[in-house]
Amino acid sequence: MQVINIAKIAEDFLERIPVVFPTYTMHNIEHSIRILEYVYEIIEPQYISEEPLSNYENHLSPLEIATIIYGALLHDIGMAPDDEINGKIKSNSLEWCDDKYYKFVEIFNGDEVLALQDYLRRIHARLSSIYI
Repeated sequence: MQVINIAKIAEDFLERIPVVFPTYTMHNIEHSIRILEYVYEIIEPQYISEEPLSNYENHLSPLEIATIIYGALLHDIGMAPDDEINGKIKSNSLEWCDDKYYKFVEIFNGDEVLALQDYLRRIHARLSSIYI
């Protein structure tokens, strides 16, 4: 049940990504599900079991499986900053980030859309961890 709740939260975040990245491939919940499908193809089926917990010696545990699912669901949520984070980015006041947005605007000759996209690509992993 917790995985479903996290998926719903992730979906809300991920739906904001096209606002900042309108030309990118969709990074919505379906993207996360595709990643899970790829992971499933990589993990050999014998490592996944529905047997009782006492028989997990050579299998992934439910916690390990949940962690993989959470990673797929949450890895891009930092690409969808909320209004508060957007304001801090644009005012150069993210206390945990040494990169300054105004420098990205300069690099992209005043194009704030491209500047924000590049800025977020660089910080989205850290921002994802903060949201998580």
